[in-house]
Amino acid sequence: MTTFTTEDRIEAENHPVTSWNYRLVRMKDDKWGDEWVEVREVFYEDGKPIGHTATTIMADDVAEVGKVLELIKLALAKPVLQPEEFIGAFTNYGEDTE
Repeated sequence: MTTFTTEDRIEAENHPVTSWNYRLVRMKDDKWGDEWVEVREVFYEDGKPIGHTATTIMADDVAEVGKVLELIKLALAKPVLQPEEFIGAFTNYGEDTE
């Protein structure tokens, strides 16, 4: 699975078959077995999750942070995405995999 940069996110927003939203994503440390949930921007192609960002919240100013938090609230009403739901390899820590 690919982790996207901010520039990729902006480009993906303009792509006709790709969309994104905030979702809760289950993360797991394979070495220690710890599991947790993180808020991530998730990208979709044809309705299937294909990747997520490493950055949880990023905005240009305080007002935009408020808008982002409202969008994140929408993620709470959706099921938590599991690693096996992503197409391709899953990156546990969100590092770039270019």
